[in-house]
Amino acid sequence: MVERLVDEDNNIVAQWMLLSNVPKEVTATTIGTWYYHRWKIESYFKLLKSSGFNLESWQQETPMALFRRLLVVSYATLFVWKIERSEEKMLLLLESF
Repeated sequence: MVERLVDEDNNIVAQWMLLSNVPKEVTATTIGTWYYHRWKIESYFKLLKSSGFNLESWQQETPMALFRRLLVVSYATLFVWKIERSEEKMLLLLESF
């Protein structure tokens, strides 16, 4: 699958190539959609590991404790994302408490 970015004069500005070993029956659109979702997951893991939540320094000893902490962190991430995209940020903030 190849994607090109062209300027107004039809000159190629950038080109991406996504190589895959999936069967030919899988469409390029499907592969692109999979990659899009994978990138979202990778971005979330980056947030957990280094950009704010320092996952690797957590000291939970049981799977349930880790699950609970992930649940709280996920909710906090979703909450901040919702506030950031809200046009009425202060109203949303007050409603959540």
